[in-house]
Amino acid sequence: MPEATSSILQMPRFNMTLVLRTTVDPLSLVSPVREQVSDLDKNLPLYGQRTHEIGVRIALGAEPQNVLRMVLNQGLRLALIGVALGLAASFALTRLMNSLLFGARPLDPETFIVVTAALVAVALGACRIPAYRATRVDPVIALRYQ
Repeated sequence: MPEATSSILQMPRFNMTLVLRTTVDPLSLVSPVREQVSDLDKNLPLYGQRTHEIGVRIALGAEPQNVLRMVLNQGLRLALIGVALGLAASFALTRLMNSLLFGARPLDPETFIVVTAALVAVALGACRIPAYRATRVDPVIALRYQ
């Protein structure tokens, strides 16, 4: 496969793409690659756009409901980890804050349940929009512009 290399200073672009070929799980390389890019330039923003990946999945026969489930699961997993860490921290900090809680029990179960449910509902709503858009990816367009 022919390749050409040029300096970004000679041909500036608004965005760049880094492509890696690997025999290991690609998700295991995210952190090391981010560290290497950060070592090169700390001001370089890193974000992942998965249109191409989802386009390939759909082109290979993935059903829209499977794509929707995949995106929702990944988003909600992060949200639930955050909620779990937040609950653990709040349980630990209630003893310190006990003197500031007027008229409320330090471990008020109703408050914890309502706040947790609200946070999970907001996270689900925030995940649904990109998940719905992911099911509408046209594989031909996603593969053409990559």
